[in-house]
Amino acid sequence: MIPKAFGPAFAGLCFLVIADSSTAFDSGCVAASDIGVSIDSEIFKSAADLIDSARFRINVEMYTFQQKSLAKKLAEKKKQGVIVRVILDVEPEGNEQVRQFLLEQGIDTRYFPKKPGQIDHMKIVVADNRGMVSGANWGLHSPENHDVAVSFSGDAVKCLNRIFEDDWRLSKIEKPVPEAEKTGEISGKCDCPDGTIRILSDRDIRREIVRQIRQAKQTIFVSMFTFTDNHLLKLLSRAAKKGKDVRIILDPGQECNGLTTKLMKQYKIPVRLADVQPGRLLHMKLGIFDGRTSVLGSANWTLGGFNVNHECVLVTREMKVLKRLMKMFESDWAKAGKQ
Repeated sequence: MIPKAFGPAFAGLCFLVIADSSTAFDSGCVAASDIGVSIDSEIFKSAADLIDSARFRINVEMYTFQQKSLAKKLAEKKKQGVIVRVILDVEPEGNEQVRQFLLEQGIDTRYFPKKPGQIDHMKIVVADNRGMVSGANWGLHSPENHDVAVSFSGDAVKCLNRIFEDDWRLSKIEKPVPEAEKTGEISGKCDCPDGTIRILSDRDIRREIVRQIRQAKQTIFVSMFTFTDNHLLKLLSRAAKKGKDVRIILDPGQECNGLTTKLMKQYKIPVRLADVQPGRLLHMKLGIFDGRTSVLGSANWTLGGFNVNHECVLVTREMKVLKRLMKMFESDWAKAGKQ
């Protein structure tokens, strides 16, 4: 029997998912435009290019920000007259140093107001009419990790901006935010008119993942930094028993993944530990269902990630993105199997 809880020590982080699903987006929607996927160090080149492309406005909400090169690019854009705004989480080491630098450059930079135990785990960027949703922080060693991001234009960018604007407004409040004004309740699901893009935040993320797992007809592939959500584990176990191709890759350096791995093997869910170099992390947060739908972003598959933290994911059916993600997963799975 799967235990009801792994304990408070296991409310950590989680990251990539690929599963197969026949889920359809609302009919009559138009496709998002100019959508692309970036993997590993490509993410930071894409982020730099996104910043360079801005002519009017840049909004950044980032859990960890230590990349001085990106901070300097934001400062350059500020000097060019671009409106630049940044929201950070207060906890990560190095954020205050970057915040002070940005403030000195005249860039309005705020800390997100948190409830007890919460982190602002967002990794989103909007530059004019183009956006990026990522699993990667802008940390000092983040380019060395195995991660993924998607950049896009179109109406979905409006949804991303809506989340940022909600958080920006709340970030002015010095006192604790009333429960009715928690940003997760404000942002929630944003049903964009883009047929291949949807943006979800906070508790809507887990509901979407549950739905995708339940509706998957053939395959569910998961690549995760840490995994401690018992209900999702049960759903994956049921899917495997029904003959669906369920495959899980976990980061080998996270203590809680040891228990998860034992449980998955007990329930005959194929699971492997990622083949990563020392000091490197499997840090992505992505999902693909029936090779037709992917879910990716900042949300970890933990109770903290779904129910406490402030998170954002992107749901897409863009085949150009899906093909590259599937190719990446198959390669990661093969490498993990050679350990």
